[in-house]
Amino acid sequence: MSLDENSDELFYFLKCLHISDNVFAEFGISVNEGRSFQERDFKLDLDDGAKVILGHEYKDIFSIGDTFEAFNLFENMSYEVVGFLPPDTYMPVNGY
Repeated sequence: MSLDENSDELFYFLKCLHISDNVFAEFGISVNEGRSFQERDFKLDLDDGAKVILGHEYKDIFSIGDTFEAFNLFENMSYEVVGFLPPDTYMPVNGY
């Protein structure tokens, strides 16, 4: 986390993956708290913001229903936390 010296805003550096609707089933991933993605969550609605499921490590920072703004692919977007993954959840990326 960092505080921009020219602003009163607080910034967190988050790791992020963009996934398709089959990833949870393909890798046996479940949600520990909150809900999983719904079909409508995979269609970006800039007015409603994107739904996110966060890793367990973020539970001390965010709660279900929290909203936040973040840069995603160089564009500022709004996000809503809908769930958290169990501790030690991982997904192989590029075979690793």
